[in-house]
Amino acid sequence: RALDDPPPQIPAEPQLVAAVANRDAALPTATDALQGALEERRSAIASACWKGGGDPTQVFFQASFDATGKMLGHQVADNGTAPAALRECVGKHPFSMKIPAPGAEVTVRATLSFP
Repeated sequence: RALDDPPPQIPAEPQLVAAVANRDAALPTATDALQGALEERRSAIASACWKGGGDPTQVFFQASFDATGKMLGHQVADNGTAPAALRECVGKHPFSMKIPAPGAEVTVRATLSFP
């Protein structure tokens, strides 16, 4: 075969296409729910973790949720401007969060701003 011949088309499996569509549809709602939950806890997190001083900064919070909305795990990161102690404290802050059932397993990201 010549290299410029297109490869044969592989038909998509309908269940996989539907699962990807469900997950993609759930991402905006799950992201909003995570951001809202973090904002509700922002003052408690700031009281425990923000030591004041310094420039305002942001910490990124990424969480995975199962199809029922139960949090499976989370990670905390920053863009290099947040003090390491702040990032570590937010990461160790106890989180037990549930969002409205997205109907598919999702991983979303939200931002916490300090102060």
